Amino acid sequence: MRKVVSSRETNTVSQHQIQAGEYRSLNLQAAHDLLPMVRKITQQANRELGPIQQRLNSMVPADPRNAYVKFTYERIVKNWAGKIERLGLKVHGLWQVGFDGGIGWYGWQYPERSIRYFLEYDALFAERSLIRHHQHIGERNRLLRK
Repeated sequence: MRKVVSSRETNTVSQHQIQAGEYRSLNLQAAHDLLPMVRKITQQANRELGPIQQRLNSMVPADPRNAYVKFTYERIVKNWAGKIERLGLKVHGLWQVGFDGGIGWYGWQYPERSIRYFLEYDALFAERSLIRHHQHIGERNRLLRK
């Protein structure tokens, strides 16, 4: 179940943070406006995680330092996810973010430059498709409600 917070309730940068599990409903422009902050947070976490991933991949499973490296890996990922969730966004997977569009998610994945994909609320992130395929659905739904 998702809890929606209207973008009117959280329309300034200082008000971006909301409770985890609450998703702000955003139009596509508002999602694009928020993307530079999301990219910066994600890029920083990705840079931190890179050397940890390399170290973890080069270690043998029996190495006693393995537990500490895994703990560090998880801490970086959880810290990133917490920041994304406090912005009212959904974490779909590592570096995968959903912006609640009211009829589904605008899906972005690092290092993409812009938000170009959409997925239904109950769909897997891998099932996302180009937004232009869904624009006509939103228009049709608005016309049907009139």
